[in-house]
Amino acid sequence: MPARGGLPALRGAAAGCRGCPLHRDATRTVFGAGSADARVMPVGERPGDQEDRRGRPFAGPAGSPPSRS
Repeated sequence: MPARGGLPALRGAAAGCRGCPLHRDATRTVFGAGSADARVMPVGERPGDQEDRRGRPFAGPAGSPPSRS
């Protein structure tokens, strides 16, 4: 973990992380999105295939509004 550099340094560290098996099937890091000043940070599960391809969270079905039946 970088001691300095803020979110850009953390983003870089995450991109090169090999500390657990999650990197094996991934093509890129899905770091997150939103305000750096947020008071709440939801943490989800491992990114799905659409998030991995696009490199952003909730890019696939998880980010779609619920269907109305």
